[in-house]
Amino acid sequence: MFPGKSFLLVMLTTHLPVFAESGYPLGLEYAARIGATLGDFRVAEAAADGSGALYLLGYSNTSRYVVKVPPAGDTIQWKLPLQNPSGNHLAVGPDGSVFVSSFLSLPVDHAFVEKIRADGMGIATRLDLGAGLSINALTVDPSGRAWIAGHTQSHALIPTPNALQTTLRNTEFSHGFVVRLNAAGTALEYATYLGGSGADIAFGIAVDTSGSAFVAGWTTSMDFPFSPPLLNAPAVVSNGSGFLARIAPNGSQLMYSVPTGGPDGTLGYGASPVALDSDGNATIFGSTHRLIKRFSPDGKLTYSKTLPSLSDSLAVDSAGNTYVTGISTAANLPMKNVLAPCGTAYLMVFSPAGDLRQSTWIDGASGAFASSTVVVPDPRGAIYVLGAAETSYAGTRTVESPPGPLLLARFSPSPSKPLSLVCAGNAATLQAGAVSPGELVTLFGSGLGPAQASLAKWTSTGSLPIQWADVSVSFGGRPAPLVYVQDSQINAIVPWSTPTGTATDVCVTYKNTQTNCIPVGVVPPSAGLFLAPDGYSAALNEDGSINSADNPSSPGSVVALFGTGFGPITPAQPDGSTIGLPLPSNELPVTAAYWTGGVIGPIPNPLTVTYAGPAPFQVAGVTQINVQGSSGCLYVGQTRANCVPFKVH
Repeated sequence: MFPGKSFLLVMLTTHLPVFAESGYPLGLEYAARIGATLGDFRVAEAAADGSGALYLLGYSNTSRYVVKVPPAGDTIQWKLPLQNPSGNHLAVGPDGSVFVSSFLSLPVDHAFVEKIRADGMGIATRLDLGAGLSINALTVDPSGRAWIAGHTQSHALIPTPNALQTTLRNTEFSHGFVVRLNAAGTALEYATYLGGSGADIAFGIAVDTSGSAFVAGWTTSMDFPFSPPLLNAPAVVSNGSGFLARIAPNGSQLMYSVPTGGPDGTLGYGASPVALDSDGNATIFGSTHRLIKRFSPDGKLTYSKTLPSLSDSLAVDSAGNTYVTGISTAANLPMKNVLAPCGTAYLMVFSPAGDLRQSTWIDGASGAFASSTVVVPDPRGAIYVLGAAETSYAGTRTVESPPGPLLLARFSPSPSKPLSLVCAGNAATLQAGAVSPGELVTLFGSGLGPAQASLAKWTSTGSLPIQWADVSVSFGGRPAPLVYVQDSQINAIVPWSTPTGTATDVCVTYKNTQTNCIPVGVVPPSAGLFLAPDGYSAALNEDGSINSADNPSSPGSVVALFGTGFGPITPAQPDGSTIGLPLPSNELPVTAAYWTGGVIGPIPNPLTVTYAGPAPFQVAGVTQINVQGSSGCLYVGQTRANCVPFKVH
């Protein structure tokens, strides 16, 4: 039932490299923690003006503020409390014109747009758009005019003459609308409905230098004004579809209007922020399905890219580069030109063609980062990222004392040297974070070893080497046995003597040159089961063959699962040694269960475990679990490992 040890280690530990060569030179200009003097302050939206000054629209439990931070990021220039506590959209023009949206119940909700004085000392103008209007997006064009996109079931909006759509089809559904104000914010210059006879919502808006408005949203209207009209509209729109429409500068006609996807796995409901480059290419973002799509100035799709993890915010600079922030715990998240060790939040930059230009972790970001993150291009070539900060993070400069709960980081073109060693994580789950003694781990980075991958060979004593292909790894100075080495990935074994309860420095040396070292927490067992690329367990059937969709196990038969990080074994084994006969045993018990629904919650049902211990003839640190069933969760002591299915007839 047990294959050769080299074969199994290759099956369990080899992953396609995901780190790329460096190329896009963004470096960290500064990072600061702000918001201490603003109360329970969270950022709703942010924007930059032509000088690079940053404006934040934030809110606390009882109030809203607009905050201006100068390009140097060394102070809060001004803070303006807003009278209306509701409304979460902000837009800034190149000249520093600042508009915010708000609404009040009078008793019917009224939508307002306010223009803030240039010195931040109050509201310059305030315009009531009418009752029953919901503002979903706000932007400012190069002429300083505010544009609004939203939806309404009300006749309160009065379309302007020669508008694209002057009639509200019905009041049964919400319908999209687009409004343009004059630069003073005192009057409507343009207003139109946008939709069909079903439900339509405009979620995002951007405007180019010619005055063309790009509107992104969602529709269920079979007669939505797509151009040309969809011959297969029922198939595309019946369950809802995203749309992107470009309205001519005179506001009277569509330059294009295209569907952007629906429930078939493209952009989801509630998606559709839209951003432009200087040539009129439009990029939209679907947070539900982790997609970005880019359209040419005439509405043709130029690329569609699925992002590797949960993403939260998108922006596009004038050159057409797309910036995406999000959170992930994956140690093998695609990285390029990395500026910080792996954590919880990342910034990715895609070229106008959709190629990854840079991808880096963001130092100091907390696990709550995505709930409050915004990313803002500076017209001068920099990028701002804001989100929740780790409470222990000091930043590179102090703006407020005590430091606030928000992380403000500014990245700009810089010759900063990227990190070589970036992430360490469980080799089975590929989740970054703490490791445990004896665990098989994977290190990711660049320049870690030879370009040609090399699987370490067993020594004459039956152990894995601590140096292979000019590569060595240490945990707190303790040499680690090596399994696999390559430029972007190393698999190694955490030495059994590594103390738990603290962090240890992990370092890689290649050709006598040491990389940067990264701190990694060391904890008691942090077990994980190895997975196949399809998400099922990397398992063996009872006859020793690989379990797969084409080769499932028989009902009731025993399947062998494999994992690592299951804790110490008795008697203790030397680092990197082969498990032989008689077999040692795991000190902590291993149990398995599958879950079924219950009246008050899921109920665990035990699975039969016929063996759980060190994998025979494999390296010490790999655990084998023989189990009957089709899926389940493993427990090491009281700690749950990951839950994985395998294929059964």
